[in-house]
Amino acid sequence: MSRIFALATLVALSQAAAAADVDLTRAPPQVATQQVSAPSDLPAGTSVKLTNFRSAVVDGEVFGKLGMGWFCNGNPLRYGKNTTETLQRDLTRAFTERATALGLAVPTASGSAFDQASSETAEYRVGATLLEFNIQGCASGNEIEGGAYAKLKWEVYSTRHQKVIWTAQSEGSVAAKEKIQWVDFYKRLWLSAINNAFASPGFFDALRGNASAQAEAALPPISFTGAQAANGSVKDNGGKFLQAVVTVLSGPGTGSGFYVGQEGLILTNFHVVGDAKFVKIKLFDGRSLVGEVVRSDKARDVALVRTDPSASPALALRADEPGVGEEVYALGSPYGDVLSGTLTRGVLSSRRVLEGVSYLQSDAAVNPGNSGGPLVDASGRVLGLTVMGLKGAQGVNMFVPIGEALTRLNLVAKPAP
Repeated sequence: MSRIFALATLVALSQAAAAADVDLTRAPPQVATQQVSAPSDLPAGTSVKLTNFRSAVVDGEVFGKLGMGWFCNGNPLRYGKNTTETLQRDLTRAFTERATALGLAVPTASGSAFDQASSETAEYRVGATLLEFNIQGCASGNEIEGGAYAKLKWEVYSTRHQKVIWTAQSEGSVAAKEKIQWVDFYKRLWLSAINNAFASPGFFDALRGNASAQAEAALPPISFTGAQAANGSVKDNGGKFLQAVVTVLSGPGTGSGFYVGQEGLILTNFHVVGDAKFVKIKLFDGRSLVGEVVRSDKARDVALVRTDPSASPALALRADEPGVGEEVYALGSPYGDVLSGTLTRGVLSSRRVLEGVSYLQSDAAVNPGNSGGPLVDASGRVLGLTVMGLKGAQGVNMFVPIGEALTRLNLVAKPAP
């Protein structure tokens, strides 16, 4: 289908012009495109992703004129849903290309199966609002000759700090004196606006400065006394290990968690506790406690909850990396408290890196409610936390490595006495 479908279909619309219609007696403005390069002191691996796009140009508003044929006869173009979809797709593609060329990491979705994980992998999520748009030209098939102008508002959102840390506006333009492909026409327009945004005062300072602020405001370490590894295997001590696993209730949802020391510290997933300050903890023996969420990392989907220090036994943590093929067990509360104390067996299938994020992969069965529960080796030592299963597949489940969970929450395990 022709690239102009989203525009040509609007030519026939007969809606009345809005007050903010562009002036078709003047060609689209042309602006200079700034040259930009990423600063050398930007932290390696800094990741950004354009995740949000909306338009302040309303449906029915005239945003340009597109002619066709030898005499370039045409009618005013009016904005509509198809226009937004076309512009968003091309802007996202151009943003990804330019950010990657500057050395920034841009997480990309690997299909709907991992949408839950990929949506939070970027350190900085970028939103763009289309404020003005003007396109005038002559089109033939997949080609266009003419010009275009766009003004956008940009916002950078820090996933870690859960707030917008930078906002600015930029302009972009393109002028094609000879017919070029529509895809190249839009690419030039958006790269012009994106370059000017990246060159705006404070963009890279926000990324660099926010990283510095993170370092300055680094979480103070929390120490805990690690549990001793049990004598025997999971088959011998399964009941004992399950006593360290809890059901976490936060709002309408439930998840799992487990004690990591005698100080009453529980590890679970961020998506289990969300923004709650306090959650309900249901122990293996049926007792209920109030847990305080003392620390969390949304990007890595881990959280730390504190309860009564003498509430329950703890699981030992494994320091070395497990080998593929090792026997492993997933413990938790699938589908909530009714099925708490569930243990399933499998093998460590692989160690994966998906969109720059490390996971352990196993076929040990997990279900909704297992999130935050431990994956342990044959001796009952924790290898990771359940985080997700592959949608539409069986036996493909992902776990956050325990070492990364401790690092992101700045937890320090002291040797067991």
